Amino acid sequence: MKQYSTLFFLFLVFLCPAQNIPKHSFSLGLKSGAATVTYFELNTAHFGLALDHQRNFNSLLSLRTSLHYSYFLPSKLVEYVNYDEKPAQSVEVDRYYFQQLSLRLMPCLYHRD
Repeated sequence: MKQYSTLFFLFLVFLCPAQNIPKHSFSLGLKSGAATVTYFELNTAHFGLALDHQRNFNSLLSLRTSLHYSYFLPSKLVEYVNYDEKPAQSVEVDRYYFQQLSLRLMPCLYHRD
């Protein structure tokens, strides 16, 4: 009996609107963090902007769209060499600059109470 009553209440929850949900929601934010560029295995930091939009079709289904831009701080590729039998010295070989733009579309299923 306990299982049937639980299923019945879950059925009611999904049928009835649980709360007033806006049709659209927007957000704009800043992001930062540490990153490792995998090709060269360089550690660097990145800063960026994030723009998010969520379209709520009903209390169960929504579509989330995100546009993110990241700028990675310049990374140095350094090699250690020995010159004239002196201790190892580091030589900067090259600097790499990276930028990333990503667009994400994600359907979401919610249980709201």
